Amino acid sequence: MRNLTCARSTLVRLRDPLAPEIPGSDRPDGPWSTGRYEINRAYEMMVIIDTDVADADNKVIVDRVEALINDAGGELTKTDRWGRRKFAYLINHKAEGYYVVFDFTADPAKLEPMERYLRLHDDVVRHKIFRLPDAEAERRTLAAVAADD
Repeated sequence: MRNLTCARSTLVRLRDPLAPEIPGSDRPDGPWSTGRYEINRAYEMMVIIDTDVADADNKVIVDRVEALINDAGGELTKTDRWGRRKFAYLINHKAEGYYVVFDFTADPAKLEPMERYLRLHDDVVRHKIFRLPDAEAERRTLAAVAADD
């Protein structure tokens, strides 16, 4: 594709007839857009909750994260509560935290509200979302769930 600039500084893309065909380029939003097309991916997310929080509040946080996954159109396959674990080093003057691991599938474009909730919540010490490779997702049978969506 070549880019041309018009008199009003508008970018126009012209299709080069000799260029190779891009898969999905027939989509109205472009080949890599998730605008109208949902692409579900397999994820693993670890959340570390402050140990000063009561167990009932831990459950509230975990339930809220599960609800945010479902609101994003995702499907939660497993919630693994590891419990209290020691940190390798002090984080916010604390030596341990309450660990929870979630396995789920979701559209990557819809994960922002969950990411924002975890980033702003005072009782969440750390969180990390990993996109699982396809081989690992198949091993965990998350790929079948992603293909069904």
